[in-house]
This record gives sequence, structure tokens and C-alpha cells, in this order.
Amino acid sequence: MSPYVVPDHVLERILPTPLTPTFWGDLTIVSFDALDSPQSSVIPENPAPAQLSAPSEESWEWDTSMPPSKPADHPGVPHHRLFFNDGNITFRVQGILYRVHRYLFCESSEFEDRLSQPSTQQQESSYPPTISLEDVKSVDFDAFLSILYPQNYNTLEERSFEEWSSILDLSTRWGFASIRELAIRCIKPPNPLNRLLMARKHAVEQWILPALLELCERPEPLSLEEARLMDFEDVLLVGSVRQKARSPTLLVRGAEIGNCIQAWKSGEPWSPVPDPPINLVHAVPAATPATRSAKMRMKR
Repeated sequence: MSPYVVPDHVLERILPTPLTPTFWGDLTIVSFDALDSPQSSVIPENPAPAQLSAPSEESWEWDTSMPPSKPADHPGVPHHRLFFNDGNITFRVQGILYRVHRYLFCESSEFEDRLSQPSTQQQESSYPPTISLEDVKSVDFDAFLSILYPQNYNTLEERSFEEWSSILDLSTRWGFASIRELAIRCIKPPNPLNRLLMARKHAVEQWILPALLELCERPEPLSLEEARLMDFEDVLLVGSVRQKARSPTLLVRGAEIGNCIQAWKSGEPWSPVPDPPINLVHAVPAATPATRSAKMRMKR
């Protein structure tokens, strides 16, 4: 059976004797199975000179001077794969420990500064030092480290759009130029809106014009949800170009435009009502004396 380990500061609150080496030498580890039998007795090899008496209920007082432990004080759980015994730098991300190799992060100007100048987050007293990444999710850090530590060198790993998005985001934030270029080549946004949003966020200039072009060419206009995600200038640009590229003249009447506005606000489909057919009898103007005389002259 595994022994129960109790911290010293807990025992000091309930035992009337100091926890000296002599005290610990007089203790005997007893199996719980031995306590079940009433005939069994435990006799220590070196009896203690004084009997220990349990404290009374009146003297049972907890020491409240010790502050409670904080979540940040806990060491964390080692990652199941990315925790190497020969690693010389440890990252803590959402309670998970990544022990990796420092030289792989020398490309980043961000980590070069943080590793050369110890801060409150970096524990230089311990080896290897630990850096807490508070603004990073473990799933994103896993995707980024999969580039530095591939599981199979013989084949190219297939990654999802979400994983490449995490790699592009972290490599841009931390200044890994080569990993950023790899992510830009390999990522495949599912639609032009995602491509435009990622281009604006991560400054990928070669994606902006093709994404705007696709949004202008598609049959559907921008939805309200799409417009909220885009920059205001991009919304105006796409709307103006779509209007100029489709028709220079007004195709529906003013009343129908009002119905279109109401339908757009409520999210309902809308289609213009065709104009009523023209009555040719009423459309031909009545003959005047001048026109009658002109027709008589043409007949002569």
C-alpha cells in the first residue's frame, strides 16, 4: 500500500511536540491491514521517552497566518510528449509544462529579450527556468511546437485550417520569420472573408486584393455578420464596387427600394416586383391640330 504523505505544517498545528529528527526517527509506518486486527499491536523499535497525547478540543486551533496557495504556485502537469529530460527551458501554458530546447527559440526577437533579461515570470533560481505564457492557449502552443518537433520526419504532417491559423498567429507575434512564411504558403482559408480577415490581422498584403475581388464578384452581397467582422473601409469599398460593377442605372422604383431596406434589416429574402405592363392605347399621345395638318401635307 502507498503511504499517506502529510505536510509538516499540518502536523505542527495538531501535535504538542516540535517535529525534530528525533521525533521522526521514533515513528513507525504501519499498514492499514494491520490496524484491522484487534489482537495486533505495534511496538516501535526505539520507544519514545514521553507519550504523545492528542490535543483537546479546546486547544484545537488552526494557524491562519499562512496565506492560501495560489493556482500560479502549482508547478503544473508535464506535457505527454513535449517534455524532454535534456530540455533547458520550460514554458507553462494553462497549467501544462513544456520542457524544450532554448536554441530553437533564438530566431525570435521576442524570446531572445525575455530569456536574456529575467523577469517576474522567469524563475532563474530553478533549473531549467520556467516562463509562463499567460496569453497563449495550450492547443495553439501544441500546433506551433509541432513545427519545431515533428512526430515523423519521413512524411509531411497534415494540419487543419485552425492549426495553421494558430501557427501563423504565434509566429507573427513572436517574430519567427521562417515559420510565418511556411504558414502563409500552406494555409488555405475556406472563403474570401476568412482570407481578408487573416490578411488584415497578420499583415499578409498579398492576400488582400484577391479576397476583396472575390467578395465583389460573388452573387451574394455582404451579410450583417460579415460586415461586423470587416474593417469599415473594406465594407464601403466592397459595397461601392459591387454597385458600380453591376448596373449604372436604377432598376427598381423607390417604393421597392424601401421594401428592400426593410427586408435587409429583418434578414428576410427580397426580390423586386416587376413594373406593370405599359398600355399602348394610353401611351400614344392624342393628335393635335398641328400634327393633323402635318400628316395631310405628307400625304399630298
